[in-house]
Amino acid sequence: MKVTIFRDYPEQGWESMEVYADNLVKNLTNLRKNKLAIKQFVGLKNWSKYFSREKKTIRYFFRYVVNPPLSFFQQGQVNHIIDQSNAHLLCFLDPKKTVVTCHDLIVPFWLSKHRVKTNFKKKIKDKGGEWRMNQLKKAAKIITVSQATKNELIGQLAIDPNNIVVVPEGKEDFFKKIDDKKILNKFIHKHQLPDKYLLHVGSNEDYKNIEQVLGVFSALSRQYKDLYLVKVGQFWHPNHLRLIKKLKIKDRIRFLGYLPREELPLIYNLAKGLMQLSYTEGFGLTVVEAMACGCPVIVSDIPALKEIASRSGIYVDINHKSTIAEPIIQLIHSKSMYYKYSRLGIQRARFFTWEKTAKKTYQVYQSVLTK
Repeated sequence: MKVTIFRDYPEQGWESMEVYADNLVKNLTNLRKNKLAIKQFVGLKNWSKYFSREKKTIRYFFRYVVNPPLSFFQQGQVNHIIDQSNAHLLCFLDPKKTVVTCHDLIVPFWLSKHRVKTNFKKKIKDKGGEWRMNQLKKAAKIITVSQATKNELIGQLAIDPNNIVVVPEGKEDFFKKIDDKKILNKFIHKHQLPDKYLLHVGSNEDYKNIEQVLGVFSALSRQYKDLYLVKVGQFWHPNHLRLIKKLKIKDRIRFLGYLPREELPLIYNLAKGLMQLSYTEGFGLTVVEAMACGCPVIVSDIPALKEIASRSGIYVDINHKSTIAEPIIQLIHSKSMYYKYSRLGIQRARFFTWEKTAKKTYQVYQSVLTK
């Protein structure tokens, strides 16, 4: 079987999409070495690398003008668009042999409903996003990374449920509990980490609810003078910096930026808990990674995160701000609670493997090929 994987441009800066594509290709290759020929494609990749994510006009030119027509000439027996943001490629690919992975419907549907400030340019962008997402209806099969995303696709776009297959993401084997004190202490010294900290990993987009993460931490910091917040990933937006200044918590926050993936297990292992208070999610890869490392996860009570964390999650209702800190306080005070959720998380994370993702994805390919 010849399969073409249509990827994002790395310069777009969508790390989670790169993680998904890299691990899917690696495990598909290991799974079917003699029965599967995989080609990965993105148009004029060597030219694209000269233009950063910040050069939006050029990036749009590559995504919507360069990549689509070139994709037409790279088709396999099965095509796989690994990101719904490239669903417009279905206008050039044979839809009867094309699979699309839909990770979420945040852009444009959640954003258009919940964006605080909008303007004509953003409205046009949202309409373009809706058109692009509607192209999903053409696909031979749609893979969603959670049942929650499948339900949204059915409700938002009225797509036939029989055309959607739920295939959860996985986590790399190096996300695990680390007991070697030398390795941990070396990492602590390298990044000057505090002894006790809560953790947030990922982007700072609107749906991540960073304002509430900062607000909850501010309340906790007044009660626990030795507690810090460590942030890994995207740098603060200007409104977050203003809030940090207003709350007077700048000295209690450690911003590490983007870490190599091989270092992420260390930051998870040392944390008292991961805070993921998102308004919406399609999956929750950082939650799976944290659980695998024995880091308790404090997550918002939303469908995708409940599905992923199951009984190993400490859930909070983000609509009731006054009660969010309570379970975190219990977690800080109670060693037995910490070890309980650490153990449950490790057990739950075993369910999510890239090998399993690859097997189920290959089955989708087979169903498309034999249609």
